[in-house]
Amino acid sequence: MWRSRVLSTEAIQVVHSLKLAKASPAKLDEVFCGRLSRLLKADLVDTLEELQRQNELDLALKVFEFVRKEVWYKPDLSLYCRMIRLLGKNKLIEMAEELFQELKEEGLEPDTRAFTEMIGAYIEHEMIEKAMETYEFMKTSGCAPDKLTFTILIRNLEKVGEEELVAELKKECVEYLDSPEKFLEEVERNKHEHEYLNSLAGRSVFHFPRQTNLRKGRVFLLEAYLARTHKGDGQHKRKRETRVLSFVFGYLARRCWDWFTKVISQQKRANSELPNLVIECKVVTHDFEIEI
Repeated sequence: MWRSRVLSTEAIQVVHSLKLAKASPAKLDEVFCGRLSRLLKADLVDTLEELQRQNELDLALKVFEFVRKEVWYKPDLSLYCRMIRLLGKNKLIEMAEELFQELKEEGLEPDTRAFTEMIGAYIEHEMIEKAMETYEFMKTSGCAPDKLTFTILIRNLEKVGEEELVAELKKECVEYLDSPEKFLEEVERNKHEHEYLNSLAGRSVFHFPRQTNLRKGRVFLLEAYLARTHKGDGQHKRKRETRVLSFVFGYLARRCWDWFTKVISQQKRANSELPNLVIECKVVTHDFEIEI
C-alpha cells in the first residue's frame, strides 16, 4: 500500500529516537514515555507504519502494543494486516498465526487482505500446504481472492514446481477476476522480468544518466548504491561516500522497464569512456517503494 500522507516532523523524530534508543531498555522507555506518548493519533499510526516499512520488527511490535493501549484505540483490521505481513516477512509464522486469531477475538472479521497477508506469511515460511488451506478457507468464508492473492500463490507455486496447483489457480482467476487473460499475461511478463533482475543481483554495474525520472511503483525493488568513478587503471574505484538508493520497477511500469532495459543496452554497447556516476546492483527482491 502506498502512503497517503507524508510523515510529520514529529513522527520522523520519534522514529529516529526509537532506533537510537533500541539497544538500551532504559532509553527506550524514556522515548515511549516522552516523545511517543505525546504524538497525535495520526502521527502515532504513521510512526508504526514507518517502523514496519523499515523492517524494525522489535520496535514495531512494541509500538503496536502501545497503540492498542491508547484510549482512542478501536480494533483496526489494517493494523493487524500490516503486522501479520511484517511477521511473515521475518518468518515468525507462529506469531503471525496468533495475531490472526487475536483479530477475531477482538471482534474483527478477516477480509481478503487479511487472508492474503496470512497466505503470504506461509509462503515466506515455505508452508505451501498451509497457504493453500488458508486460500480455501478464505473462499469458504465468503472472501473473494484478488489479484494480489493470485499473484503471490501463482508466482511462488511455480517456483517450487507445483504445476497442477498453478493450473487450478489460473482456472479460478476466470471466476474471481475481471480480465483474467490480461492479468495472467502480466503475471507471466513480471515473472520473466523478476528472473532477469535477480540474475543481475550483486554483480552488475549499470550506468545511469545524471537526471533520472523513475516513477513510483511496486513489484521489483532494486537495492543499489551510488558511487563516483575515477579514470586511471580501468577499475571502478569507489569513494567512501556512498548512499543507498531503491529503485522500483513495475506498476505504471512498462514505461519504467522499457527505460531500464534501454539503459542496460546502452551500457552493453559502451566500450570507452565511463560516465562519472555509476550504480551497482546489490540486492534484488520484490514489492515495496522508491525514494528519490
